[in-house]
Amino acid sequence: MSCQPKGSMCMGCSNGSAACAGRNFGSMPVIQVYPDGVKAVNCSGHRAAQPAPARRCISCGAVAPAVLEEGQGLPCGH
Repeated sequence: MSCQPKGSMCMGCSNGSAACAGRNFGSMPVIQVYPDGVKAVNCSGHRAAQPAPARRCISCGAVAPAVLEEGQGLPCGH
């Protein structure tokens, strides 16, 4: 039976797939076994991607709110 990292972990990993070429997935904890016998594992090399930086005003650099209502300006006045 073959082992592979859980795909959703790879999609959100900051290491990128090239960093995983030499990993021994067979020694990692199994999360799920698919109907075809392939085992999805919890990759020990997984590093969560960093969240996006705060949105900022391009004029002055002030932090912008996550949500602006229709017609609402930035708190800095720009």
